[in-house]
Amino acid sequence: MFINDVTGFHMVMPNGYTVSVQFSPAHKCSLYDMTNTAVDTLSVFQPHESQTAEILVTRPDGNVDTELSGDYGDALGHQTTGDLMRILRTIETYDTVDSVQVA
Repeated sequence: MFINDVTGFHMVMPNGYTVSVQFSPAHKCSLYDMTNTAVDTLSVFQPHESQTAEILVTRPDGNVDTELSGDYGDALGHQTTGDLMRILRTIETYDTVDSVQVA
């Protein structure tokens, strides 16, 4: 399942893992700019183009996957499309779950 929002998208894999891909001035990507002007624009959809993105992987129980997280157990910043593909291939090998609750 794919779900979009104003700063990117996330997908729920068949095994219940969720991958969030965000790219906006408020995220750890090539667009990063935390000035008030940049942050104020995030409530309305605006097209963004970025060379990198911030990626967060959560397990079916909703907790961050610590194997695929940043130094502080948070999102991985400045990830390329190749990095995203590596992460997706890794998650694809994880055990599946019988039932997935999507919030």
